Amino acid sequence: MERTATRRRTGKADRRNCSGKHRSHGLHFLALTDENGRVIWISAARPGRTHDNTAARHDHILAHLRAAGLGALADLGFRGLDNDIHDPVIVTGYAATRTHKLTPGQKEANRVPAVGRAPVEHGFAHLLVGVPR
Repeated sequence: MERTATRRRTGKADRRNCSGKHRSHGLHFLALTDENGRVIWISAARPGRTHDNTAARHDHILAHLRAAGLGALADLGFRGLDNDIHDPVIVTGYAATRTHKLTPGQKEANRVPAVGRAPVEHGFAHLLVGVPR
C-alpha cells in the first residue's frame, strides 16, 4: 500500500482524499510486486482515506492470489483480511499493544515478512520517482 500526496481540492470533494491517520491529502494505491520489487499489478487510485483491507476486498485480492496459487507478504494494515488459518494467502505478522508485548519468538517471526517486504518498498520508490511532492 502506498499513499501519494495530492493538492487539496475545494468544497466537499476535498474530504474524499483526506487521510485522518496521515493528516494530509492523498491517493491510496495497492500494488503487488515480485520478490525483486518489480511491479506485477497496481490498483486504481482511491481516496486517501481508504483502508488497506477495504481496498483489498474491493479488488478481490484474496481470490486472485488463491486462483493463481500465490501468497503475499503484507504490512500490519492487512491484519484480519485473510482469516483462513489452515491455508493463509496473506502473511502479516504480529502486532503489539500496550497490554500485550511481543514475545521474542513473535519478534523473530515479524523479521521474516519485514525482510521480504523490503524489495516491495523499493518497487514503490521506483513508481514515485519524478512524482512532484
